Amino acid sequence: EAHGAAPGKQYPRRLVAMAKALGRIDADVLLLQEAEGAEVACALARRAWPRSGWSCFGTGSSRAGGRDPFPQHVVAATRLEATARLLRPLDRRSAGPRAALELSIEGAGGLTVTGVHLKSSRGASSHDDCGNARQRMGMAAALGSRYSGWSSVLVVGDFNVDPLDSGRGIYDRTDDILTSRGFARLCPTEGGCPSPTYRGATSGASAIDLAFFRKGGRWRPGRVEVLSKAPHVSRSKLGSDHLPLVVTLGQSR
Repeated sequence: EAHGAAPGKQYPRRLVAMAKALGRIDADVLLLQEAEGAEVACALARRAWPRSGWSCFGTGSSRAGGRDPFPQHVVAATRLEATARLLRPLDRRSAGPRAALELSIEGAGGLTVTGVHLKSSRGASSHDDCGNARQRMGMAAALGSRYSGWSSVLVVGDFNVDPLDSGRGIYDRTDDILTSRGFARLCPTEGGCPSPTYRGATSGASAIDLAFFRKGGRWRPGRVEVLSKAPHVSRSKLGSDHLPLVVTLGQSR
């Protein structure tokens, strides 16, 4: 609503459009970024999969008296029993103010799913982007330290950095920090991750919605895909500026 549509009308219409796209898959956990609060995750999940019972969590809640015009919360809905934990960066000066949302899935053999939204470059590059890169790398280092020695951990969300961007790779090592801590990047295709999830006005297509998995335990990564037919702002006013990333995990026998 803060971006121009008729007040009170765009939100329910967007829920319908998004739910129609998401309903084509069968999900146990839904993670969103830049949402007003956990109630948004519940509203979307219940509309997409109405016969499933959902519990919802978030890193913050809507402002009293109205919607936050610039929501930055990470929120989650799950139909599995889970305990949610808000993770603040170990060093707010280096990792920035954004929090991560950790879900410990109960009865799933030690599975942890953590949603993130790392600092955006806001069109900056090279030296102008170094401050943003420090915050992204700070969050990656904090998560790497927290999950040292853990197994079956999925970290997924908007990383705001494309590991295949050779220019940014000079000064932003976010993905390298996670891989050095035992995480592997999950790719939609073998041999690389070329499938873009975001197209900026000036930056072109980028694969910035990422998934990293720390192996071990009973869980193993399966198929990863970009839901390319989801409503997108380039095609619909009811879309998102990102395409959904679908991650499938399976249990080892």
